[in-house]
Amino acid sequence: MLKLKNIINEIITEIGTIPKPPSNARFTVGKHSGIVNFSINNLNYIIDIRVIIQQDNKIAISVDFSTAEHEYELTNAKNPFLIIGYIMASVEEWLIHYSKQYCDQNCELIYLKFDPKSENDENLDADMLNKRGRIYKLYITKFSEKYNSTAQFSNVGGIVAKFNPPINIKQ
Repeated sequence: MLKLKNIINEIITEIGTIPKPPSNARFTVGKHSGIVNFSINNLNYIIDIRVIIQQDNKIAISVDFSTAEHEYELTNAKNPFLIIGYIMASVEEWLIHYSKQYCDQNCELIYLKFDPKSENDENLDADMLNKRGRIYKLYITKFSEKYNSTAQFSNVGGIVAKFNPPINIKQ
């Protein structure tokens, strides 16, 4: 298991930083929710973002994504690292838009909740052992390090990444 984790870490390191969102990404930002749409490989992706907490410029969000064509389409089928990178980049860009519109100063992301289930994952176990969850955990860790933060993961109705210190989303 450790060997597999090291291989995945090497692959993510080779990929480099999280890319920019796709050029066709469209952002909808509301006070309590938002959507990001983009198309890759003839699939239309929808990222649903819900603001769970927004108080004193601190926010917590829940992220879910799918394809517009089918709820359980193999969303990462052809290039999982690129798609997951685009999702993380799109969430980051959405947070910047949100910070500009709804925070007096820069927003601070305190936690991010996601549910990395797919049609083939019946249950998400306590150790986050499904493949998608492990890959997301690595990308979120890399995202937090970009902002000089660390992510602590727990399994509470999905996977929750708590950031310490909170991630400062600059306007």
